[in-house]
Amino acid sequence: MSRPGGPWGLGLMRPGCAVDLGRARFWVGLFAAIYISTRIPTLLSQIHVDPARFDPVGLCAWLPRPLHPATVWAQSLLVPLASVAFALGWRFRVVGPAAALLVAWTLSYRNSFGMVFHTENLLVLHMLLLGFTRSADAWSWDARRREGPPPHGSDYQWPLRVLATITVLSYLVAGLAKLRYGGWSIHWLDGDLLRAQVAFDNLRKEALDHIVAPLGPWLVRREAVFPILAWATMLLELGAPLLLLWPRLVRPWVLGVWGFHLGVLLTMAILFPYPLTGVAFVGLLRCDRLWRWTPLRRLAERAFGESVELPRDEVSALPSLC
Repeated sequence: MSRPGGPWGLGLMRPGCAVDLGRARFWVGLFAAIYISTRIPTLLSQIHVDPARFDPVGLCAWLPRPLHPATVWAQSLLVPLASVAFALGWRFRVVGPAAALLVAWTLSYRNSFGMVFHTENLLVLHMLLLGFTRSADAWSWDARRREGPPPHGSDYQWPLRVLATITVLSYLVAGLAKLRYGGWSIHWLDGDLLRAQVAFDNLRKEALDHIVAPLGPWLVRREAVFPILAWATMLLELGAPLLLLWPRLVRPWVLGVWGFHLGVLLTMAILFPYPLTGVAFVGLLRCDRLWRWTPLRRLAERAFGESVELPRDEVSALPSLC
């Protein structure tokens, strides 16, 4: 008997299984470790930024002045290590909340010197949710000595649902912001504002000798395309809450949103790494086929000391819907 929703089952239809929650923790933590590691030079460069530019946001809002350089060095090097421990589920009762808060703090501090990178908000929210729940009860270093099948129940069901809901609401908020930016009028939907935004962004980057998107200048000359792109964007973002009512829309919606982010990269050279890697959607999709790849399965079993799949008798005992 296969699991609900097939091998590429839907997160909104899955039972509350600790393995699924553990996999979500692993991928989110691994992404955070890699992402912040690539940002270490930027984090350290803020030591030399004029303190007058310091405008603290988020968890850093109470700071009266920039941190001491030694503190910046320490947190910049500690966050990737804490994120790796988070991904592995090592001493998670302490490391889980600590790593999640440390990621939120570090990214808040980075955003306190100019542009606020809203693309990082979803990662922070996912880290906080997973860090303060029982996401290391399976598929983790802490669970290596546990005997018997992986646990399941409501303790693992609601975090998966909330993880999916946070993702859905983030796109709804983005859609509402676009309408507000257009003055709650038809101007955003007729494609004029979108076309102007693409043109301005590429012109600015060319003037500043930055990377210009490969398709941006070419696409701006095709005016008729932009109303279609504008309507498709709004349908994906404002229609995101429909996934909570009709989970079978999840897979086409995820493909559409992934294509949207790829389009943004190709037309404006703006990278959204969290959704483009697919990690942003771990609360919506369960990709069991990935774990059937022998090298990855063996690596996971050696690291966590357990099977990456539920026994068939455990699967048949699980409810058909969340």
